[in-house]
Amino acid sequence: MGVFLFDRDCQYTVSGGGELSSVGLTSADFEGATPHDLFPEAIADELEHYYREALDGRSSRFEQEYQDRQYQVQTVPVRNDDGDVISGLAVSEDVTERRERQRTLERQNERLREFAGVVSHDLRNPLNVAQGQLKLARTECDSDHLDNVSAAIERSNRLIDDLLTLASNGDEVTETESLDLRAVAEGCWQNVPTGDATLAVRTEQTIVADRGRLEQLLENLVRNAVEHARPRSEVPADAPDGDASGLTVTVGALADGFYVADTGPGIPPEERDEVFKAGHSTAADGTGFGLRIVEQIADAHGWTVTVTDSDSGGARFEVRGIETA
Repeated sequence: MGVFLFDRDCQYTVSGGGELSSVGLTSADFEGATPHDLFPEAIADELEHYYREALDGRSSRFEQEYQDRQYQVQTVPVRNDDGDVISGLAVSEDVTERRERQRTLERQNERLREFAGVVSHDLRNPLNVAQGQLKLARTECDSDHLDNVSAAIERSNRLIDDLLTLASNGDEVTETESLDLRAVAEGCWQNVPTGDATLAVRTEQTIVADRGRLEQLLENLVRNAVEHARPRSEVPADAPDGDASGLTVTVGALADGFYVADTGPGIPPEERDEVFKAGHSTAADGTGFGLRIVEQIADAHGWTVTVTDSDSGGARFEVRGIETA
């Protein structure tokens, strides 16, 4: 970084930091000089504009390119004990590598989105053909094998949807609003096949979030609970795998967020570091991407998500760091 103090004439009074030598300058070069004494006209004009903004009491943050390097500059007013502005402070940071990493990541993400779009289109076509052929086959015969084919097609479509979600939504949230968590949770419950499971909402919170992505997060946590269902010891012998009768899913308040808990079998401590990894699933019909999507959405909001035991011994996912309205 480079750190600079300047007076009301935009003359440097103090300067220091390792960034000075990297551009061939010293502290002595800055003392008593103005930006126009040291830098090209366009850069100097911009610096003096923001310096005068600081001397008028306003802070600023901007970026400049100098000697093929990218710098982020922050300017702030310096005040005395009476609150009067007596000088200005500028801090310059070389962000060249950071910006290049961002550009590289953006290019990679764009290629990933294009790839996911092409693959999903090319995969959905034969799946639609298979679905059509399956309907015709059901008119000619009744077989458990056809049920297995239907389940495989449905799981393939869910895999495509989850992969598109991971590839397309990104890791940033730009539009948020105040949301009634109870109303959102109850709406999400209607969007997921939950069978005989029960929802309990124990929160009256209003939280700040992207509505669509919050709905994805809650739906994936509900679907995860239903897929893993009740402890096998409590399920009748003739119940299908994933039977959710008797299962209760609770959405409740935390001091800095909320939790989603269930009365299912829970997640063993040794598996908790693995559940958010893409492709990890212990459910026979799970895609392995649901909890990875949950973590991605939490990260995009600046939240954290962890898993622990619920009061009944099931799984409890805690989402923290949430702004409330």
